[in-house]
Amino acid sequence: MAEIDLAGQSWVRVAGSFLTMRDIASFLDELRQLHQQAGRMAELGSFGPAFILRLAGSSTGSIAAHLKLTPDILTHTHTFELQLDQTHLPGIIRQLDTILERFPVRGRPD
Repeated sequence: MAEIDLAGQSWVRVAGSFLTMRDIASFLDELRQLHQQAGRMAELGSFGPAFILRLAGSSTGSIAAHLKLTPDILTHTHTFELQLDQTHLPGIIRQLDTILERFPVRGRPD
């Protein structure tokens, strides 16, 4: 499930199994590259149109985040954009590492 709650402004929830551990592992690899080299991009997307998160790094260290949630492709699409700082990446990377340690990708050689 993915949920966005902007107090008093917007609330969106997308439910279901739409991300795989392989999706998360790929996103983690891209996040590491983004952290090491400015100007890179990382994307986490579902196999359907329900969820897409794109992080695009700039040469100044800022990161533009673009999130699209689509609970019903016929009637709803919600887009959120915000700015992050590169200093957020190590914490996000650690959290994703922890998730992948607990729930490893099956059949992936490490």
